[in-house]
Amino acid sequence: MSSGAIPKKYIIDTCCYMDLDGIHPRPQYTCSESERVKIWKGIGALGKQDRVYLISHIHDELEQHYPNPLPDHFHSLPIIKTGLGVPDLTNDVVGILATHPSLIKASMRHTKDPADPWIIAAARKNGCIVVTNELPRRSTAKCKIPDACDDLGVKCLRFEAFVQAEGLL
Repeated sequence: MSSGAIPKKYIIDTCCYMDLDGIHPRPQYTCSESERVKIWKGIGALGKQDRVYLISHIHDELEQHYPNPLPDHFHSLPIIKTGLGVPDLTNDVVGILATHPSLIKASMRHTKDPADPWIIAAARKNGCIVVTNELPRRSTAKCKIPDACDDLGVKCLRFEAFVQAEGLL
């Protein structure tokens, strides 16, 4: 990063954490144990710099997939509150779902209030880049996070690109 440049901020999707920790049933990103430790150390440092965030919805999803309690590496990450108690984000989520309703249809099998539209709304509000391992579908009938981000002007990276951009390996 050049001097005077504004540091990039990120919201990382649940699937990336699950891939990194080897618990996703269909991982899109894999690495060795030593690389995993190094990446987690880097993510933790970025969290302490207020550059990597969890949102409440991702925290809730992680609690569904990880053994209790959550691993220590999540505790250094600041949390952005999401949900119906946050009116400006709720209004943005309603707008996102009005134009991208299929964004949550597949997710509804796993949770009643999927994180995907909240990730995008929180990233927009907080000037963050969305990091996900979802692949774009280029279809409104089966919209994924990268599709909605592209349509809404929110920058979106694959996890591997984030790791490389931040020099975590």
